[in-house]
Amino acid sequence: MNRRKKHVLTASTAVAMTLLTVAGCGTSNATSGTQNNSGTSSSQTASSTIKIALQNDVSGFDPEKTASASTFKVTNNIFDTLVDVKPNGQLQPGLATKWHVSKNGLNWTFDLRKNVLFQNGKTLTAADVKYTFDRILNKQTGDPNISDFSEIKSISIVSPQTVKFTLSKPYAPFLASMALPWAAVIEQGTGTNLKNKPIGTGPYKLVKWVPQQSITLTKFSKSWDAKQAHIKTIKFVVVPNQSTRLMDLKTGIVDVSTVSPANASSVKSNAKLQLLSSPSNAVQIMAMNNKSKPLNNILVRQAIEYAVNKPAIIKAVDFGYGQEIGSHMPPNSPYYVNLNKTYPYNLHKAKQLLKKAGYANGLTLNMALPQPYPIHIKTGQIIAQELKQIGITVHTKVIPWSQWLKNVYLGRHYQLTVITHTGRLDPAQLLDRYEAGNKGNYFNFSDPKVTKDLKQAVSTTNQEMRKKLYQQVQTLLAKDAANVFIQTPDNLIGMNKHVSGWSTYPVDIYNLRGVRLSH
Repeated sequence: MNRRKKHVLTASTAVAMTLLTVAGCGTSNATSGTQNNSGTSSSQTASSTIKIALQNDVSGFDPEKTASASTFKVTNNIFDTLVDVKPNGQLQPGLATKWHVSKNGLNWTFDLRKNVLFQNGKTLTAADVKYTFDRILNKQTGDPNISDFSEIKSISIVSPQTVKFTLSKPYAPFLASMALPWAAVIEQGTGTNLKNKPIGTGPYKLVKWVPQQSITLTKFSKSWDAKQAHIKTIKFVVVPNQSTRLMDLKTGIVDVSTVSPANASSVKSNAKLQLLSSPSNAVQIMAMNNKSKPLNNILVRQAIEYAVNKPAIIKAVDFGYGQEIGSHMPPNSPYYVNLNKTYPYNLHKAKQLLKKAGYANGLTLNMALPQPYPIHIKTGQIIAQELKQIGITVHTKVIPWSQWLKNVYLGRHYQLTVITHTGRLDPAQLLDRYEAGNKGNYFNFSDPKVTKDLKQAVSTTNQEMRKKLYQQVQTLLAKDAANVFIQTPDNLIGMNKHVSGWSTYPVDIYNLRGVRLSH
């Protein structure tokens, strides 16, 4: 069974976080094998050790008390969720073998997998699931991701192997929320010690954590999913510096590491290495404050759209490792609609629209660019030069991330900015911010039809209807020139050629299920 992948933001930004962050993706495709009595695959015993570079250390191992991407890259291999996700974003059984939703969309019932053991030998029951989500919903827990589960009204135990969630209102993204890494099921009563002593049902368990240095996991042979653990030991090595990570990859100190677009070619040309490139579940945009003059004029926004050369930006900033987009949805989403031809690069058309808007002699705008994100800073600087060609002068200002959150995202005191929004498993978590009155609608966009479609899409469980509604929303966003939708950046993972079975998922985790290491 293929296993999952998820997403996150750094803990310091958790306040604002239904949002954005530049996130990588990495995980593994599971491979088939017959399970023997030891829990290992009969077709291949577990290899020794794989070493994986992490940019940051974990903040502990409690999946319900962090928003740290590095943490979930580790804990995803220790814990399991009720629902799983395939690399293509489709949901599949995890700890729950099947589920049922009532006709009114309020009750979700999950049947649990039988004979699942925690790493201390205790058996998983519905009481553990109830304990997990009661803990998440308890504000004293301090879960930074509690908003993902805010529609849960109650959790009840139907039987030892069946649990029911009752929602306050129909909420279609609920099922996808069950596959997020911060929905990991923990054993009843273990919440107090999870930070240092995680006990999950996953195929790997914690052996040693040396803060700011390394985390070591070993195979849990009695895991229900043990046949997917082809590697005996996983060692995560904390390497904050990008250049050091690249050198460690080339010299064999680590087997796996994220790679910047600038360094991709050197990895690709190395005979001992391989480069895995895949679209991320993210969108880079130049946000425009739709209430700020003259950006409240759709003709001005459309003129800007025509003046931005997206392919040139992708080549200059990401060395070509990105995919052009025409609305707020990554191309790897099943809800995606290709709108790239809505505003083809056309300076003549851009000048005509500016003139029609009453700005034949040009205009001046301000652009706030967040530090420390060079991809956004460079993109903004390039766009500023491009807009100069149609008579728009852009004053760029680089500001600290904390100031960006306060003034741009929360305060909405800006005209232009460049940022990346990471997606999740449901399109609602990307598009709902365009609903009038949404707290994440920092671009002050308002369209009654968009708001109506978004509200309908989040309340119906009819997937065909949801797809139609979200495609309508994307089309309207493009037509209204809500923002300049630039690209979906690629995820780049450098690996030793001895590593196989690694895949990326639409959420930010590392998944070692199915990964193999040959010699």
